Amino acid sequence: MSGKRTKLSGAEYCKRAEEKKKKEKETISQTLNIQISSKSTLKPDSDELIENSLKLDSDELVENLMKTDDETLKSDINVSCEITNVPICPSQDPALWDINSDMVDYFIRNPVESNPKIINFDNTIRKCGEFNRKLPYDIFKRKLLNGEIKDREWLLYSTSKNALFCFYCLLFSNKKTQFSSTDSGFTDWKKCFEKVEHEKNLTHNESIRIWFSRRKITTGIDVELKIELEKKELYWRSIIHRLIETIIFLSGRGLAFRGDNETLGSKNNGNYLGCLELIAKFDPLMSNHLDEYGNKGRGNVSYLSHTICDKLITLMNKSSVLHKIVNEITSAKYFSLIVDSTPDITKFDQLRLLLDTLI
Repeated sequence: MSGKRTKLSGAEYCKRAEEKKKKEKETISQTLNIQISSKSTLKPDSDELIENSLKLDSDELVENLMKTDDETLKSDINVSCEITNVPICPSQDPALWDINSDMVDYFIRNPVESNPKIINFDNTIRKCGEFNRKLPYDIFKRKLLNGEIKDREWLLYSTSKNALFCFYCLLFSNKKTQFSSTDSGFTDWKKCFEKVEHEKNLTHNESIRIWFSRRKITTGIDVELKIELEKKELYWRSIIHRLIETIIFLSGRGLAFRGDNETLGSKNNGNYLGCLELIAKFDPLMSNHLDEYGNKGRGNVSYLSHTICDKLITLMNKSSVLHKIVNEITSAKYFSLIVDSTPDITKFDQLRLLLDTLI
């Protein structure tokens, strides 16, 4: 019958078994090749690096913030205040600068300083008239009327053009002069002491005025005040971080916070202040804080009083603890409630609420 199942012969069974084994071997070999190639593309300790990056301690982050110096804070403030794509200076050679608004902003934050010590004056030889002359070293110095010697900070040398340029006029001058044109620059070494009187030019003085007015915007007193505020904010944030960790430690173990007094150095000031004193023995930040703000009394901000401690506990309770308790109760199938009350030594009634959930 057509619907009957035909039985395979022994030779057919062997043939199909061999084909099946062959396919399995090909599949296994392809899998191994894929695994080997994927392993070879990974770096040897990539898993450890990922693990280490995920195990960032908040204490380390806070300490890194506290170690931030003024220059770093200035750069952070400048970046956050102005969203501009400021290019990196391509070269110290002024003839190669592509002067635009972004480049001007860069130089205002990172002014170029004239440094004649790095110039190889033997390579500055030019034919001036009948004689070969080289750039004199003294051109970068200026003698004042009182006899004092000052550097000409505005004077820059270009190795590519073998020419001199004026830093301020390159950035801000509307009139093209020998010192402000990147096409040529000043190259007449014979008259360099005569032409260097460019510093008395009205165009040069106007460029300097614009420079200092722009510098005040980015390095003025407002920025300095903002840096101080940033440092103060980081300081107090670090102190609060240590206070919160101490509160979590004591409350998680059900330990009392207060003692007979709130005097630092006393044996009866309670677990809270005692833990802060213990931290101060190994933490310079907390040690300095206790020395400067400890035992100052009312009216002085120290964040060490029981009032601040109670406020921190209340905020932590509202933000996370209470929500977690409510979520556990709502997700639990069964829970029990125990209420107990007893007066303390001051005759105040202390109410205790105990929730027991079965998850």
